[in-house]
This record gives sequence, C-alpha cells and structure tokens, in this order.
Amino acid sequence: MTTRGFCFCRKITWEHEGASTWECYCHCDDCRRACSAPAVAWFGVPSKSFRWTGQALKTLQSSKGVYRHFCSDCGRP
Repeated sequence: MTTRGFCFCRKITWEHEGASTWECYCHCDDCRRACSAPAVAWFGVPSKSFRWTGQALKTLQSSKGVYRHFCSDCGRP
C-alpha cells in the first residue's frame, strides 16, 4: 500500500510504501511551537520506503540535533 501526503499548498509532496514502524503523540515545546498545537502526531517509516516527490524543502535547526523541514511557500511543516 502506498501512502501519500502534502503540505497546505501541495508543492511539497511525499510518499511511502508499506506500514509505519512507530507512531506517537508529542507535546514537547519544540513540536508544539513548530506546529502551533497542544500535541502533534508523528509516525515513522523505514528510510528506504520513503521519498520526497515535490519541490525541495527548507530546513531549520530548531535545537541541537533537531531539524525542522517546511515548505518555503506556505510554511507548513
């Protein structure tokens, strides 16, 4: 099964094949600020089954070892 997603303006797109390997809800300061939300849902997939299919992402190092990727047009993570 292929899962696809995109940012708000649909210029950043991605897809992965197969099931996720983990899921979680995070409520740390970095995640809440990055998404303007009280909690954020995340899921992980093996790198070999994931690929970006749209325009290039912008990246910001929000704290040591933490990189946030976002759309340069709509700003969505």
